[in-house]
Amino acid sequence: MIGFEAILSSFAAALHYESIAIILGGVLLGYIVGVIPGLNRAVAIAIAIPLTFYMSAYAAIAFLIGLSKGTAAGSAVSAILLNTPGEPSSAATCLDGFPMARAGKPRKALKVGLLASVVGDLLATLLLIAVAIPFASVALRFGPYELAAILIFALVFIAGMAGGSFLKGLAAGGMGVILGTVGLDPETGAARLTFGYAELMEGVPILPL
Repeated sequence: MIGFEAILSSFAAALHYESIAIILGGVLLGYIVGVIPGLNRAVAIAIAIPLTFYMSAYAAIAFLIGLSKGTAAGSAVSAILLNTPGEPSSAATCLDGFPMARAGKPRKALKVGLLASVVGDLLATLLLIAVAIPFASVALRFGPYELAAILIFALVFIAGMAGGSFLKGLAAGGMGVILGTVGLDPETGAARLTFGYAELMEGVPILPL
């Protein structure tokens, strides 16, 4: 178990002015990257990793976390104004944000999107801190059968939430699984459904899809 003194020292380090400045810099840079369609948090982190070579380990992790959070929030801007999500997580923002922008309320949509991103991210982070260790101990016991059951449950859940036709929702989820298998296998490195095209080695990008 983590001691109370360790938690206090962690909070003291996190609330230090240098840490706050590094986090704010990461959030600002991530927000700018997230606004640009086609650039996601993976690209931003890959580009920013060389910058962390001159930082301490704690500062580097804080900077990359801020960068990741800022990219997720900034991706809602392009989803609202251009109907093009910068991140897969902002795809649902297009459904309500873009119609609001077309109705002459882009500022209100951006404010609501930013507020929802901040509040949702904060609550999710607090929940993760509370349940990460218990969930990790359970997840480590998962085998092929449990993972297959989770995937089947996800497909059924998608079909149920799709509304209208259950079969259409199930077909859409199955098509997503097929498209998700395009590219190199993460464990064996074998090419799947690439048909000889090197461009498909990394899978189907979310924006063209």
